[in-house]
Amino acid sequence: MNLLQLEYFQEVAKVSSITQAAKVLDISQSALSIMMNKLEAEIGYPLFEKQGRNIVITPYGKTVLHYSYILLHEMEDIQREFRELRGEENEWKLTLGVTDSNYYGDWILNLMNDYPDLQLNVLQMSREEIYENLLLGKLDFGISNGMEYYEQLDSQLLFSQPYQLLVLKDHPMAKKGSITMEEMVQEPVLSLPPSHKNRLIDNLSAAMHFRPNIVFEGNADIMEQMFHVGIGSILTCAHNRGQWMRGPREDYALLDIVGTSARYEMYLVWSKNRYRTRCARMFQDYVFDYYHV
Repeated sequence: MNLLQLEYFQEVAKVSSITQAAKVLDISQSALSIMMNKLEAEIGYPLFEKQGRNIVITPYGKTVLHYSYILLHEMEDIQREFRELRGEENEWKLTLGVTDSNYYGDWILNLMNDYPDLQLNVLQMSREEIYENLLLGKLDFGISNGMEYYEQLDSQLLFSQPYQLLVLKDHPMAKKGSITMEEMVQEPVLSLPPSHKNRLIDNLSAAMHFRPNIVFEGNADIMEQMFHVGIGSILTCAHNRGQWMRGPREDYALLDIVGTSARYEMYLVWSKNRYRTRCARMFQDYVFDYYHV
């Protein structure tokens, strides 16, 4: 087994076709087939199986694919670290995956002003997609609501905040200052669409085992308009409540949700196995300093 075999194996696994992979790699189909057969012989288990005209990766192949990324990333990291030791690694480029744009909107401009040479590519994706892309080496960092345990990922909690219900000052419960779970079931709520994978209302309802009374699901701008004419309330937390407020703070009321310990948490996530460049270390320190962790 060699690194070239693993690189070619990754491409075959990606497109599920020897023919298509050979075109991408610019080698003959027969040469690629021979290389994959040799790899299977060395591993001792089938890596692919036929399914119609295509091939699909087997459970054995998925294991090899997982470790192939680790091995190839380690080789890249060795070269990157050596270049940095020689003073040749001057590239200031980072790719960041986020589950919500609210996570970085308040500090991203200051970061770019402080580091004008930084090339920052921010991609919005689900938490699961962030984990996968970190493991594949396609992201330098992820900023995610919540964190599941992965042996090859490390994380740092940036903040933990209670859920709150944002209402207008003339709402019947505005002066009460809190709302019970029984009242939450009846309260009309405006929400992002079901396709939004990180809806706060889903997180809370799953934690508290209740079905919310969602009267509208859709665009955030339309949600805001409906909210300000009194059609419904909005589930939020301290970090993102400002996006729903048009006027001064006294025009609104925040209701604490009684009877739940569920909290809205945000984490910075990165791969344990990847070498972090000066640029990556700078970014990590910047985020930690901002959130005082």
